[in-house]
Amino acid sequence: MTRSRIVIYSPRGEVYEKKLFKWISRIGTEILRDTTIDEVLSPKNTEALVLFGGNKKIGDLELLSDRFRNLVQGKFVYHIGCQSQKIASEILDFGAIGFIGFKNRFFFDLRSRKTGGDLAVKATLSGIKALQKKKKAIDIFNILRENYIKTYKKSIELYKKKKCSYLTVLGLKNNANSIFFMGDPNWIISSDPVTVVVTTKIGHKIEKRVNIIDITPEIIEWLREDPKRISKLKPDQFENLIANRLELIRFNVKKIGNTYSQDGGIDLIAWPKSTHLPFLIAIQAKHKQTGSPIGPSVVREFKGAIESHPIDIGLLVTNTRFTPSARWFRDKHAHIIRLRDFDDLRNWINSEFDKKDVLGEIPDYLELAPGLIINIPKILYVK
Repeated sequence: MTRSRIVIYSPRGEVYEKKLFKWISRIGTEILRDTTIDEVLSPKNTEALVLFGGNKKIGDLELLSDRFRNLVQGKFVYHIGCQSQKIASEILDFGAIGFIGFKNRFFFDLRSRKTGGDLAVKATLSGIKALQKKKKAIDIFNILRENYIKTYKKSIELYKKKKCSYLTVLGLKNNANSIFFMGDPNWIISSDPVTVVVTTKIGHKIEKRVNIIDITPEIIEWLREDPKRISKLKPDQFENLIANRLELIRFNVKKIGNTYSQDGGIDLIAWPKSTHLPFLIAIQAKHKQTGSPIGPSVVREFKGAIESHPIDIGLLVTNTRFTPSARWFRDKHAHIIRLRDFDDLRNWINSEFDKKDVLGEIPDYLELAPGLIINIPKILYVK
């Protein structure tokens, strides 16, 4: 009798795979190398597909391609990555029989046990084990949700003992709260399955990516308790913090690429939600884990980066401070360059934006002609 197959697949590159498959090879019964997703999914006895990776990485390169439509028909899909709902409907439309995924960001840290990442791994693997044990789709979902809740509660205990970070606690909480199921709840694999682990690249350039946790109200409160914790954020989380605060004062914000890709010296673009008088702000985020200040060369390079684009204001933000020379250079180019340091971020975290207008240092007055002086009140309304 031909045994059913569960395929575990990750298009994330060899470095990621070595760490990932250290875990999943323990429950896999067959390892395939140098193959393609077509070859893996084509056999009729392939009944379940476990996908590791963010929806953009998988969706753009594999899942939403035309050739995937026939391959996914009649299969159960377990997506371990961020914002699965963006691909869930398409996969079900392609004929998948069921789908388990995560609505929001997904925390799965393979780098160190000290971060609590192994808790997420164990909870994640419980879903694969439930597949192997021929559990119903709805039972697999319930097992996963229960295990993610357990890992979240365990992380709270570890945090109290200073064995994991508060961001890990929030990440595991997000896993527990965002898992969802769509499709046939009574689906069950037809026979004792063979679990196939696929270690292959997909032929596309793999960019370095990190796990990004959204800036939630809990994180803002955590930073308010001690603003110096900003230094503990990852660079991408620091960018997200800046975006979050700008959105609070009615700006649209777009991230340029990912944190570790070339971005031309600009990390974020912002523009007012009101279109009555549109303008563009280019933001560069300089995150420091130490207290080293930002010197004039960084400000000078940022000025050069924005001058080649139709940018109205350049906003350079750091969690440390700027040297006197850096501020001197800014003063010479105050018509386009604005600087924001740790003190400003502390105000932003407390939603105190009117202490220094985010749009720049507006002068107290303008002398339009001899004796014609116009006073300028500097008040920024924040809800």
